Amino acid sequence: MSKAPLLAGVCSSDLTDLVNRFYAVSDKPGANEEYITFFNANCRVSVFQGQFNGQAEVLKWREKSWEDTLERFHEPLKIFVHSDKEIAVLGKYSMTFKDGQSQGSKFLALLSFDDDLKIVSMEAVPVQSQ
Repeated sequence: MSKAPLLAGVCSSDLTDLVNRFYAVSDKPGANEEYITFFNANCRVSVFQGQFNGQAEVLKWREKSWEDTLERFHEPLKIFVHSDKEIAVLGKYSMTFKDGQSQGSKFLALLSFDDDLKIVSMEAVPVQSQ
């Protein structure tokens, strides 16, 4: 996995490493318990599949997302820093389903963190290329 470069603002190496670890774990099937440790107990996740509130809902979404997925790969390309607790990640992903179909796209994720660098909110949307 390539490391995402910082483009704007000042971001700690801890936060950069966290983003890279987060996406690496998100691509591991069965790493549900490790995945949920990245989130604050009262987190909010908004993605094209819906909105999920709290760790329990996020965990259920995570488990369901792997039911039909064979493999997936997220690659953070750039990190845009708004503050020490708010960033945007531009990246790309590809995934293969168990039925052999595949898809991929660029994505934009907005992440907010608490003082312990746990994700408080995450909003992710696909980015269409022109």
